[in-house]
Amino acid sequence: MLLDLAASGQLNRPQPILIIRDSQLASGKRPFLMKTFHYKAKQGPKKIVEGEMLAESREQVVARLSGDGLFPLEITVQTGNSTASSQISPLTAIAGNTSLRGKISFMDQLADLSSAGLSIMKALDVISRQPLNPGWNRILENLKHDIHSGKSFSESLEAHPTYFSPFMISMIRAGETGGSFDVSLRQITQSLEREDDLRSKIRQSLLYPGVILSFGLITILILFLFVVPRLESLYEDFGGTLPFITQMVIGLSRGLVSFWWLLILLAAGAVVFIKQNVKSGKVSWRSIGFKLPWLGAMLKLEENVHFIRTLGLLLKNGISIIEALTVAGNIAENPVFQTSIASVKGDVLQGNSLAHALEKTGSFDALAIGFVQTGEETGTLDATLDKVSRIYERDIERKIKVLTTLLEPLMILAIGIIVGIIVISMLLPIFQISFLVR
Repeated sequence: MLLDLAASGQLNRPQPILIIRDSQLASGKRPFLMKTFHYKAKQGPKKIVEGEMLAESREQVVARLSGDGLFPLEITVQTGNSTASSQISPLTAIAGNTSLRGKISFMDQLADLSSAGLSIMKALDVISRQPLNPGWNRILENLKHDIHSGKSFSESLEAHPTYFSPFMISMIRAGETGGSFDVSLRQITQSLEREDDLRSKIRQSLLYPGVILSFGLITILILFLFVVPRLESLYEDFGGTLPFITQMVIGLSRGLVSFWWLLILLAAGAVVFIKQNVKSGKVSWRSIGFKLPWLGAMLKLEENVHFIRTLGLLLKNGISIIEALTVAGNIAENPVFQTSIASVKGDVLQGNSLAHALEKTGSFDALAIGFVQTGEETGTLDATLDKVSRIYERDIERKIKVLTTLLEPLMILAIGIIVGIIVISMLLPIFQISFLVR
């Protein structure tokens, strides 16, 4: 009734009305003050409606408008001649990235709520009430706004490519089409968890060697900057010719002592240059890692696993092989690998088998090619790809154990040899003096 009067314009900015309810008098509660609110709301994808409404609070206006199928854009409370405005403007997507763990948590909660029978709007509302970082809060508000405007959930995600990859969007779109939305969400969560677990193992394998290398370099710098100069001044008092290796170590020490600021400047410049390129999107930390000897091989194998697992999941959800190759290739971070997958898609479009196309790239071993060929012949390509990805994951874990077992003692040995050479070179003059004294 009130909403009809407001929409028709019969309410012409009345003074606030005091409404006293019998239940309030009986309970002794303070009576509510009814106010006039001017609202602007969206009806459907394009239509904007305006009107006035008597209500107790702004929240009540929002609830009534939502109940009538409207999405509030602006609500203004009118008190006398003054106007206090409260705007609900559509939030734009924010720039920036989010961690893989954040995506896993979001997808996992959304899958649980969807499985419990909640609508997507209600599920997003429940998640938004939890303590989240500002980025996720804005994203959730934006998603709810887009869905209110008539977009599907997958279409709403496309506006935030930094947060949601083409793989996630394609999986959700397939779930919406096939009526298995919660299943698709669960599959995305499991895939992201496997990816995070694999990356964590690679990071952990680098942790201990990195600590050893750092302490070794610090020890070498201390020797060159503090120990060697003091021994050099001692040898100058003795006179005589120093051994060649001692002269070489002293020369390096003098260079570091004289130009230590230049080394710091160069290191800081390199860090700033790399960070700026990473921030601008010209390069990523992983693309830098691809160029390192041991880490590069491990990251390339991990990317193969990610591609195969993604391709298998997309095919399992009814996505065509060409679209699946496009999505799986786009999420690859190695430019060389992206080019290889583009050639695979071209070969498949020409009628070649997937196994033959993958073999031509040279990025996959005979075992993977054999499995893919078997999957194509038996019509179980999606299950076969999942099996191959799990084999590759175990292969990576095995290589990590072997390499870390060998790398740690080799690094300790190398640092020990360098420190030993420095110490021996500085002790040689003392041995010579002792020999001459005898």
